[in-house]
Amino acid sequence: ANETQANEAPAPETPAAAETPAAAGTSAISDAPGIAVDVPPGVRPTERQAAGLPPAAAAAHRLALGATQWLLDDHITADYALLGEALHGASPDIAARIRLVEPSVTHLLRMTEDEAEAAAIFHGIAGGGGNLADARTDFVFLPLNNAALGEQGTHWSLLFVDLRGSQPLASHYDSSGGQNSALAQELAAKLGARLKPVLMAQQDNTYDCGVFVLDATRALTARLAEAEPPTGRPL
Repeated sequence: ANETQANEAPAPETPAAAETPAAAGTSAISDAPGIAVDVPPGVRPTERQAAGLPPAAAAAHRLALGATQWLLDDHITADYALLGEALHGASPDIAARIRLVEPSVTHLLRMTEDEAEAAAIFHGIAGGGGNLADARTDFVFLPLNNAALGEQGTHWSLLFVDLRGSQPLASHYDSSGGQNSALAQELAAKLGARLKPVLMAQQDNTYDCGVFVLDATRALTARLAEAEPPTGRPL
């Protein structure tokens, strides 16, 4: 699942089933020069070694990017795993209150036509069983891509959902002039959330949308760790 070649990174393909949110269980590696990445579950050491590379070097090679290449699903998943691990160490209270959702799970939510099924998936992410009022999570981060059935996507943005009120409040951070606005509105409605307009810095090229998603995620979690209202000012 990849972001596109037309302008930006290829986007997620339709996943066969929901994956576990927040990439728990990945292992960080930093012994490749200048790079720190996570190895997603399911990549066996024998597969890496078959390519003639040590495990860490093979993983780094797979996720390494050139200056103008685009972030893919695996890059966002790996960065979310690293961020989750860092938060568990530095701000365990915040780590317990947020969910960093893998791109494939966001895509599954977006493409699920049955509202009850989509609600069940989202309730599972939030840890609230059948009722969001019982959710154990306050904030959900959803990397959003405009991929469609049979079509690769062209853009990443971030839907940030605050579950603390009587109705979920979603904020859509889009670094390309609202390119994913309609999709964000549709997904927010599917989740029963009200969509709040927010501002963020804009990319000045055709390939950094995924980087802006990661930067926005880290900026919002930093605000939460400092007890600052996360959406109180532009990113």
